[in-house]
Amino acid sequence: MYLNYVYIELNEYVLAFTSLNILNAHGIPATYNFVDKQIVPGANFYRLKIVDKDNSFTYSNIIKLNAVIKGTTITATYPNPFVDHVTITIVNETAEPNVRVSILDNIGRQLKTQTTQPQKGLNQISVDKLSGLSSNLYIIQVKTANGINIVKLKK
Repeated sequence: MYLNYVYIELNEYVLAFTSLNILNAHGIPATYNFVDKQIVPGANFYRLKIVDKDNSFTYSNIIKLNAVIKGTTITATYPNPFVDHVTITIVNETAEPNVRVSILDNIGRQLKTQTTQPQKGLNQISVDKLSGLSSNLYIIQVKTANGINIVKLKK
């Protein structure tokens, strides 16, 4: 057996697995590391699709991971670098009445702010009309009643 790739797959809704990432194979046995940055609270089912050099494949056993989310967590920001908009994916432990999303410059000055009311679980927040910002490093700040999350991104 000459391994080529290992696909990490996720089954969110018990319908079908979707590919999350492709890793170069290291042979057998091997250890692989992957962080699912868009994990949702509750049960998440994962498996590996192990692809051989001749494109034949086998599946690993399915594992169940119970994710517990505390507070609000930023799980993704894209595109990075951005042009005129950015989408922020957050996961909430509970519904939040007022979440403030701000774009800050690299010295902390607030350039744009909007308020949203995300629900419990996975939420996407779009921040538009950013074409007037110059090419630079920026900070996305997500402020809730329980704390502040930040992530850096480029334009």
